[in-house]
Amino acid sequence: MSVFEHRLSIPFDEYREWSRSIKPLIAGLGVNQAGMDIAEYVTTELLNNAVEHSSGEFVDVEVLDGPSSVVFKIGANGIGIFANLARALRLPEEKEAVFELLMG
Repeated sequence: MSVFEHRLSIPFDEYREWSRSIKPLIAGLGVNQAGMDIAEYVTTELLNNAVEHSSGEFVDVEVLDGPSSVVFKIGANGIGIFANLARALRLPEEKEAVFELLMG
């Protein structure tokens, strides 16, 4: 069941959005401290990546509360990390960007 849906206009501060909107919701679902720490790290990293790599205008955040889990869905309307990396590195194809990421 979806308990939270929100559209964020880029740019935004991922830590502020976590603290203001998402953290109170997750805490209210009874998630323990270890789960909160993991959720904060993963959520802020995903939000940051969407802002930095999507070249989009907004990010959609959805939180779903399952019987034994909490699911985060984060998506942006931009071009995505592989197209963005291919463009930045002047690669002819997106699949070469995947290879660059795998190589480190």
